Amino acid sequence: MAFRNIQAGMATYRGHGGDRGDAYYAHPTNAGPHPGVVVIHHMPGWDEWTCEVARCKLSHLIQGAVDCWGGNVVVDDKSRLTKAQPVAPHDLTEGINCPVLGLFGNEDPNPTADQVNRNEAELKRLGKNYEFHRYDGAGHAFFAHYRPNYRPEQAVDGWHKVFGFFHKNLGAPAR
Repeated sequence: MAFRNIQAGMATYRGHGGDRGDAYYAHPTNAGPHPGVVVIHHMPGWDEWTCEVARCKLSHLIQGAVDCWGGNVVVDDKSRLTKAQPVAPHDLTEGINCPVLGLFGNEDPNPTADQVNRNEAELKRLGKNYEFHRYDGAGHAFFAHYRPNYRPEQAVDGWHKVFGFFHKNLGAPAR
């Protein structure tokens, strides 16, 4: 599908152990090079909002997108780990080799403010390139305009932080 000089659609890939995965992608149709970003979707998976973010918000800057994460990065109760998620993402922080941007609602129960603090402390301890921003009056999914938790003021500021982060780290034009 072409949308404002953007090519978008579905792609299938093979993951760990040969498992099949589906991903939504969007990229500019003009000649590059273009910086690339992978944005990890929320649970239960990519949806129309994810696709809209890839097409309308990000794809004029980048190649490839999926959407955002937050919950279950720090897992306090190890019984919540499964064969599909045998380790908490927080425990893999040492292997991060790219800049990280975190936008968090202070009223979010997943991740809690304490979990965000612990994640930030680990990034800082390991000398990782990151920036975290926290928003009062916002909970989980405050960016998603179609959900009851949508907070326009915080979301608009968050988008400014996203595009500033891209400009600083990817050379993408600031908006």
